[in-house]
Amino acid sequence: MGTVKYSAKEARKLKGRSDLERLKRMTDEEIEKAAKEDPDNPLLTEEELKESKPTVPKGDGVYGHEKTGSVKQAAGEKSK
Repeated sequence: MGTVKYSAKEARKLKGRSDLERLKRMTDEEIEKAAKEDPDNPLLTEEELKESKPTVPKGDGVYGHEKTGSVKQAAGEKSK
């Protein structure tokens, strides 16, 4: 299957496949363990982390994070 492109308006209508309720219940340790065990998305090396520049997506609401910059905040969890 090829790449499918959606406009922001179309993307807002799509149902995501993320289980945000499950994510809200996970501890930081559980999230880190799951990330380490994901063969399709290996963790960055120390060298890659040093070279990376953090970015925060513009909050157009497409992905539900509205300028939060955090997966847990995107899942509806409050900052501490």
